[in-house]
Amino acid sequence: MAGIVLKFSPTVGSEVTKGPFPRIRVEGEVMRADPGGPVIAYHDDHHWQVDGRSYSRLDCDCPAVQVYFERIDGTRSKIYGPLKDFSFVDGIAYMEHQVFAFADRSIIDWYCHADGQHWPLMVIEPA
Repeated sequence: MAGIVLKFSPTVGSEVTKGPFPRIRVEGEVMRADPGGPVIAYHDDHHWQVDGRSYSRLDCDCPAVQVYFERIDGTRSKIYGPLKDFSFVDGIAYMEHQVFAFADRSIIDWYCHADGQHWPLMVIEPA
């Protein structure tokens, strides 16, 4: 199955991979493949938590991804991509090594620098 493989890297130690997934949904600070599906990872205390371990960095391993944001009513942002590099360090998302969005813990959503708006859901798909 083609899709996105997530590579979680700790400050010290070996990385762990999850996937492939057909898409990644980042709902606030919780990452899933499908709505209501099992949690792949969640962001807490400046790290991504996976299977009881903490990771400081997360890379989306896929030849190219596209990203968009979505509201509860189905309204979507523009599609960003295709992107060859999409990653997270702490609660900050980077596209092509530039700050793209950050998790706003105070209102449990993502603030997108590209459009200056808050969005409850970030979707990452193969491009």
